[in-house]
Amino acid sequence: MACLLFWSIRLAAAVALVAGFTTPSWAQVEKPGLKLSMGWLFQATQALFPLTAEKGYWKSEGMDVTVDRGAGSATSVQRIVSGAYDFAFADMGTVIKWNLENPGREILAGYVAEDAFPLAAVALKKSGITKPKDIEGKRIGAPSFDGGRQLFPVFAKANSLDTGKITWTSMDANLREQMLVRGEVDAITGFITSTVPSLNALGIKSSELTVIRYDAHNLDGYGNTLIVMKDFADKNPKTVTAFVKGLNRGMKDMIASPKSAIDALKGRDPLINVDSET
Repeated sequence: MACLLFWSIRLAAAVALVAGFTTPSWAQVEKPGLKLSMGWLFQATQALFPLTAEKGYWKSEGMDVTVDRGAGSATSVQRIVSGAYDFAFADMGTVIKWNLENPGREILAGYVAEDAFPLAAVALKKSGITKPKDIEGKRIGAPSFDGGRQLFPVFAKANSLDTGKITWTSMDANLREQMLVRGEVDAITGFITSTVPSLNALGIKSSELTVIRYDAHNLDGYGNTLIVMKDFADKNPKTVTAFVKGLNRGMKDMIASPKSAIDALKGRDPLINVDSET
């Protein structure tokens, strides 16, 4: 699927929601050693992070950043809440859900990288699923920490679905699309930017898929955002500012040269399918 790397990505500038983010980044950072959890596997939607690291943009800001693969938005949230990671990438809906359920332990969205809602339920057309209501009575699968699964109850309510008639199956992130192709589930949830190209790489044409986008069915919002705990940002404003500054430089490079982003991605995972990721 052409140009998936930049599906719904708009640059303009970092969306800074913390007053401390405006601190001049040339000031010495409070915490030079940092850990970042991506939102998903080493795929095109996550290429911004290995590219920024490879370009040395964080190092030029005085930071040494470890970039690790993710396993879904809820995992990203748990990693920064536990303190195991300083920054992570997660779906905005999952962040809002956490903040509503955990007052006093807020997560901040420091850099909104996607201004469209990428969540979707995806099925093979031969399953007979064509609209949200058709998911009732079916088997739907996703990793338990997948953003699409986390927001599915909201999607179900917005479309009057009886969740008691839906059977969920959990699986590892690497197996989600394979289980759909093998017929072990009738539909999967996830990001359109990762599920569709992954299915294409397995030999399933886009014309063979039913893609039920949440934003086309009464549920809209932003996509992935860089997240950080509020207390971390309060204690380390120069670090957060410098981190976002480096990341924004990487974003500009990714937009200017998609190939460089894919090359950086392949440097982290030599087995990625370059054709499907571009």
